[in-house]
Formats: sequence, structure tokens, C-alpha cells
Amino acid sequence: MKGLLGLDPCVELAFNAIVHDHGSAQEQAEQGKNTTSWHRLRDLADQVAKAKTQKSIPNLGRLGSLHQARNLAQHHGVVPSRPGPA
Repeated sequence: MKGLLGLDPCVELAFNAIVHDHGSAQEQAEQGKNTTSWHRLRDLADQVAKAKTQKSIPNLGRLGSLHQARNLAQHHGVVPSRPGPA
């Protein structure tokens, strides 16, 4: 649970660093708005990464699931279940 609550802000920080360090002035201006959602920041960071490397950020879907699970835990007290043995 603590890992879930701690990892999501690290991912968000990484998205912010990508846009801040490599984004255009327009992308950086959008990043700086207080109304930019986590999902828009994710998409913006991916757009910047694609422009620089011609590759998408790996596992964007899983990172979105991580964020959703963190929101459920933090805002609704719902603890994600652990996957069973394979």
C-alpha cells in the first residue's frame, strides 16, 4: 500500500521532468497550468518523448492503472487486492 502511494508521485514527477527538460515552450506552458490533469500530463510527456525519440513511454496503460489504484486507495480507502499465484 505504501509503495502504491509513493510510486505514483514518482511517475508524475518523471512526466513533469520530461516535459520541463525536453518539451517545447507551448508544451511547458500547458504543463504549468494548475488545471492540467494527471492524464493530460501523461499524454503530454508521451508526446514529448515521441518527438525526441520516436518511441512512446513504455507501459503507459499500466501507469494509468497505477494512478487509478492510488486514487482509489487515497480518496476512497479501497486497497487493491494482490494478484494470486501464477
